[in-house]
Amino acid sequence: MKHINNLFFRAYGLEDLFGFGRIFIKYEGGNPTGTQKDRAAVLHARRAVEKGFDTITVGTCGNYGASIAYYASLNGLRSVIFVPRGYLLLREREMREYGAEIVRINGKYEEAVKLSSIAASRNGWYDA
Repeated sequence: MKHINNLFFRAYGLEDLFGFGRIFIKYEGGNPTGTQKDRAAVLHARRAVEKGFDTITVGTCGNYGASIAYYASLNGLRSVIFVPRGYLLLREREMREYGAEIVRINGKYEEAVKLSSIAASRNGWYDA
């Protein structure tokens, strides 16, 4: 399992530009899915397992769905990802490779989140 691995860089140029003493930049691209969303996803997957769930669900437009699918697969969970039909989902193939079921919905991001929560409540799934 690849772990979250972030690097911190001191931004001397920004310190000079803004006149601040110390500015650091954190690089999140070292995470397994290349996004900061892994931080929350790993915790939700662990919590789902601890609470006895077998399925985790989320409404997303991409990055968070990829993270949830990745950590669900590592923890033996099924993942169901709700996404707006009109969005170009660049990470859909990645989610499917991690075993996620993609549910395309009519509506925007907020509707995907709402429908994911409703499905979680009705089906006894973990709502991430």
